[in-house]
Formats: sequence, structure tokens, C-alpha cells
Amino acid sequence: FGVFFFAELGRELLLRCFFRLFFLLRSCVELPCIEFAQLPGFDALVTDHLPNSHSTYSHIAITSPESARFFLRAWDLAGRPPLPALAAVGAATAATLTSAGLPVAFTPPTATAASLSASL
Repeated sequence: FGVFFFAELGRELLLRCFFRLFFLLRSCVELPCIEFAQLPGFDALVTDHLPNSHSTYSHIAITSPESARFFLRAWDLAGRPPLPALAAVGAATAATLTSAGLPVAFTPPTATAASLSASL
């Protein structure tokens, strides 16, 4: 299985390392999100990764409300395909996803990598 990892660039390094080590990933796609900037990987996300994400990845980890909004735009443009389980780091991130109608399978007690690690 694999994990799709959305995070603001330069943040949550420990969380990225945790996902790589804990899940012994065969596949890990990291797409950094910078506030309102759309990076070159966005088109590949929409056309290549999201349409088959439910069969390719076990989870999608989203680490901030801004990353969640970016993800929701991509998901909408991809035609709202079925998704694997969503993990939201933080209540605000979870609220952004649930307000768009997406269920959040997991949110750690506090919005930190240490809390996520301890909870799993």
C-alpha cells in the first residue's frame, strides 16, 4: 500500500518521515502545498494520482486546512473519484474536509506528528 501526503512545504518533516518508516511504504507521493500557489505537480495529481487513489493508496494524509483546500480543488477537478481513508492532522483540517462532505477516518488528539505517532 502507499500514502499520499499533502503538507505545507518545509513543515511536518517528522510526520513525513514517520509515514515512510511506520508504513514501510512501497509508494509515497509527497505534494508540497504553499499557501495559495499551485505547483507543477497539480495536473499530475488531477489526471494520474487521484483517479486511482482508492486502489493505489491506503490513506491520504492531509496536514493543514490550506492543504485540505488544495486537495479538495484537485479532487473536484478529478471528478470526485472514490478515495482511500483520509487522515487529517488537526481539527481545523478535519473540519475543512468534512464540510466538503468527505469523511475523515483518523485525526490525532493534537495536531502534531508526535500525537499521530502515539495514536497509531
